[in-house]
Amino acid sequence: AQVAGLWAALRTRSMVAWRAEAARVRGVRGRLRGILDAFPTLRGGDEVLARPDFVIAYDFPGYTDVIFKQMKDDFGIDRVADPKRFALFIDHMIPVATPKEEELHIQTRKWGAEQGVPVYERKGIGHQVSAELGYATPGAFAVHFDGHISQLGALGTLAIGLRRNLLEALVNETVSLRVPATVRVNLHGSLRKAVMARDVFHHIVRVMGPASCAFKVLELGGPVIDAMSIEGRQTICGQAMFVGATTAIIGSTGSGGSATGPGASRGTVTGGPSRTRSSISSAGVTDTVTSGDAILNR
Repeated sequence: AQVAGLWAALRTRSMVAWRAEAARVRGVRGRLRGILDAFPTLRGGDEVLARPDFVIAYDFPGYTDVIFKQMKDDFGIDRVADPKRFALFIDHMIPVATPKEEELHIQTRKWGAEQGVPVYERKGIGHQVSAELGYATPGAFAVHFDGHISQLGALGTLAIGLRRNLLEALVNETVSLRVPATVRVNLHGSLRKAVMARDVFHHIVRVMGPASCAFKVLELGGPVIDAMSIEGRQTICGQAMFVGATTAIIGSTGSGGSATGPGASRGTVTGGPSRTRSSISSAGVTDTVTSGDAILNR
């Protein structure tokens, strides 16, 4: 656009127009530099206040009912800021088995209506449906109380389970976050017939160990991930907690797709350069398991 503007000014054969356009371009560049300077480089371990693009939860006793009550009773806050960032799901205890379960659902519907927050009921499991509804976009930051929200990492969203600390996202527009380091895992080779994404994840756990990514982000890549469907990627990312990871994420690889919806393209806080790399290849697999158990082709 800048080149086009300068070229248009040049075609007018007017030095006044040329100088004016050049001055405008310099001003734009100056403003961009100012914006970039306002966002210093972050490293793993840095403490920040980060504003979630999406705040997601399903109603569950001891979580949403308690959080809703604390929000008003302990902090005196009647309404959340920017309710379009929020989404509630009624996806557990369906159908209800006791009157108390139905009371919880009634409370959730009422709170959502009062807050202007959408409540999705009987649509499926929220971690899956939230991606389908667009509450996962590349580069977004999402929070939930349930760590399985890491499933949204398949779409390039940094999605973290905060447990009861989700309350912070309701009473403030930001949450306290220690930037996690990352463990990069590249998967090489190709999958054998009938081997599925869950098998691949179990293999990662077996090779690396159940605490290998403790308090870090599991970052996945390599030819196996590139060839995997979105559903397969969601399966692996949703299990991140079983290697001790805070969450999991897959960057854009050109294969698969991404959801669109309430989350426009937004910036976010991501893991800093503190990174451990691990490479799991087909040769490594056949060296460490019996031939009947190998999941990757050479």
